[in-house]
Amino acid sequence: MKPVKNIEPLSKWILRISLVAYIFFSYFSDVKTLNFHSINYVINLLYVVFAVLLLFGGLGKNSTLTIVSGIILSIISAYKIYNTFSISDLLNPLIYLYFIILAIGLFFTSKGNG
Repeated sequence: MKPVKNIEPLSKWILRISLVAYIFFSYFSDVKTLNFHSINYVINLLYVVFAVLLLFGGLGKNSTLTIVSGIILSIISAYKIYNTFSISDLLNPLIYLYFIILAIGLFFTSKGNG
């Protein structure tokens, strides 16, 4: 059976929209507090900003914004994995959620808009 190549653009947009929706609605309550003295606040703010920029990057002809947003989302996800990782927390689903976001960021870093 051959893969259906015609739905690849649709799947990329679904990835973008679902990533932005998850990050935005998960971190919006933290971001609206405007607490720039906390490193977690700044990281969560960057998470939200670059998720939204990943969405807007798909609208442009140039894929630079998509690639940069994918890199930053991957770095932040790796940091969050490192921060929450412990052997006793290996069954924590939050770690695997960060792995999924890391994978999506790496996907858009490698593919861009194409």
